[in-house]
Amino acid sequence: MPGVLPSRFIISAGTYDGCVAGWDSAKNPKKLLPPASNLSPTRGLPPTPSSSPLPLSFAMSSHSGSVRVVSVPSCASATPPLMFSFGADQVLRLYDLALSVEIGETRLPPDIPGLVTSGSFAGAAHLLVGTAEGKLVLYDAQTLSVQHVMGGHAGPVSCVSAHPSGAMALTCGERDGTVRLWDLTRGRCTYVSRVKSDGAGPQTVRFSPSGESYCYSHGHTHVTAKDTVSGEVLLDVDLEDPRLRVNDLCYLGPDEGYVALGLNNGGLCLMRLNRGGGGEIRAAMVVEGGGSVKGGGGRVKAVSRLGGGSGYLVVSCTSEGEVSVWDLEGGANSLMDEDEDEDEDEEENDDEASEAGSSDGSADSDDGAVLVQRVKLGNSSRVTTIAAWSEEDAADLELAGEGAAEVPEEKQGKKRRGAVDATNIEKDAEPVRKAKKGDKEWKKSGGYKLGLGNGGVDTERVMGDKEGLEKARELITKAKKIKKKKDKKLAAGKGKK
Repeated sequence: MPGVLPSRFIISAGTYDGCVAGWDSAKNPKKLLPPASNLSPTRGLPPTPSSSPLPLSFAMSSHSGSVRVVSVPSCASATPPLMFSFGADQVLRLYDLALSVEIGETRLPPDIPGLVTSGSFAGAAHLLVGTAEGKLVLYDAQTLSVQHVMGGHAGPVSCVSAHPSGAMALTCGERDGTVRLWDLTRGRCTYVSRVKSDGAGPQTVRFSPSGESYCYSHGHTHVTAKDTVSGEVLLDVDLEDPRLRVNDLCYLGPDEGYVALGLNNGGLCLMRLNRGGGGEIRAAMVVEGGGSVKGGGGRVKAVSRLGGGSGYLVVSCTSEGEVSVWDLEGGANSLMDEDEDEDEDEEENDDEASEAGSSDGSADSDDGAVLVQRVKLGNSSRVTTIAAWSEEDAADLELAGEGAAEVPEEKQGKKRRGAVDATNIEKDAEPVRKAKKGDKEWKKSGGYKLGLGNGGVDTERVMGDKEGLEKARELITKAKKIKKKKDKKLAAGKGKK
């Protein structure tokens, strides 16, 4: 049913002026209701901000400069997880969302130049950030010590997306035109894909919630999705109109069969993945923009999937400071195949009697998008990025485990100082401390010197079940084989010349 929200959810946002804020539905004494059905969300007519029942639960002036990253773990959790932010001031801050408080901070290693451009949790145990100089830095979420420093991009890291297992990640670089796969357990790049584009290189890349596929935008208006294992192209569309520049994207649907695009003109576009090959491209502009690059309520800066509810909930933020929760189930239904439509009709007919007279005032499911909530952060705050967590994610996703995989004692190498024993995280974990730039003690305790090669870090230490970890490693192994074949062909070609 459109407009149904998760039992609890938290939306966090970062701003240009260094503020980190969040809205927690559990802090509201009244039941959250969708807007009245006479509103037309597809025309951009929201309820007034003052009438929205979604309460602001925290707001902190965390950074002296714009907030570049706000991230929560993508893996399941029954309680509010940790969150981290990274700002233009080179400071990483860690928060406990359950308490709405900051619990630690650190900085980029002193010898790593450039600003942080992107970042993401890698599982629940690590934090991964990319810099303007093409470096990747992997932090331990328990101690905030640096585990790996990796280099590869010739230019800024445009986007970072970690696999749900936490064992690998995808990154992209707009300047060097590549999408790269990283083995986070060993701190190495295992595969490089050069994206052919008439315009700019890839700007955004996302793993699906299960990790079975990934999607990236390139050339500003071009979107491509592929199956992670087979490499099958699931989507390849160019919107062509420069006003429809894709600023961000996320997966939607119980079967991860849809991708929502946040556009530069303020609109949202929904696209259906085409599994099995063939068939026509199915897409719909479910939220109309203002008709120009700066029209409407501003540019959509970021979008994030919100688990639970109908399965089609998406959170968007605009450059004007508006944060909205949309239900795109109606748009998804309009993109279904004929066979799927017939199945849906049968289900609706079966439930028609029980649903009669039980309307809650929400918009009809035929609407492409239902505006469920909208809030605005102050009168002049411009939002740069968002992250969303919902309680339903704990039931929806299966990749998160209760602890880390064990390493046989005979395979455990000699640990360097600062490395944490993966077999007993709680026992060996050090309290989070606030490191300062040039802190000698921070360097001695492991710090960024652990970042090269294996660095003494336990390679099994990821938050995820063994099955998910094995799947991730299989993908990494396959990527290495493909890379070797390409290298051999390239070497053979040069030999002939």
